[in-house]
Amino acid sequence: MEYLVAVGVLGLLWFAFFAYRSDLRAKMLWCSGYWAILLSLGFLILTILFPHLPPQSRIVPGYWDPGTIFNLARITGGWSIEDALYMFFTGGIAAVLYDFVRGQKVPTVSGSLWRRRRAATLIPAAAVLAMVLLFRVNLMWELIAFCAIGTAVVWLSRPDLITRSLIGGVCYAVLYYLLWLFFLYFSPDYLVIHHDTANVSGISVGVLPLEEILFAFTFGLMWSAIYEYAKDIRMASTSPSVVPA
Repeated sequence: MEYLVAVGVLGLLWFAFFAYRSDLRAKMLWCSGYWAILLSLGFLILTILFPHLPPQSRIVPGYWDPGTIFNLARITGGWSIEDALYMFFTGGIAAVLYDFVRGQKVPTVSGSLWRRRRAATLIPAAAVLAMVLLFRVNLMWELIAFCAIGTAVVWLSRPDLITRSLIGGVCYAVLYYLLWLFFLYFSPDYLVIHHDTANVSGISVGVLPLEEILFAFTFGLMWSAIYEYAKDIRMASTSPSVVPA
């Protein structure tokens, strides 16, 4: 139940952003949907390709073991209704933090998600599959690697997005940490009860496991620039302009 409540708080923040900045609504919906679909498909593919992955290598229960609706996380090994909602909300929030901090307006671009540039997700996805084959580490590290490699692809392809990416990564990591502090104020034993750091580094940064901070930072790096990268949006010095994909 605590996980669902936490996702609900994240949802309220998402809706606040959505209501406050009408110019970012299309971007939020696109990035939220993209992240939720991408991770859900990735989880399905990994489950099909690696059905006998040891428990310590899975997100659930190898990294954490939350209570979820219908106990789906434990049944599936890491996917639940709460996870899908979390992916959706966090995808939209991470994508627009830079725009909120810098007051940047982003043009709305039409077109199918699947007909846009996808190297920043396909290349890290292939790398993750190779990592699962070669290394028996927890999938949390593969998720961090996915975001880090995706960021590298974006930076190499679009150096003009590096500043946006760095600011977005820092902002999301800070927001993520603050949200955890807020949640732990009401449920101080949650990490002790539901997280298993024995299968990861065991290092903490303040109250959070190192992996949580690394994920938040790398995800913020990648997702704060993914919309501009995928749809080839380029910001002019005075007003935004769009280069067709």
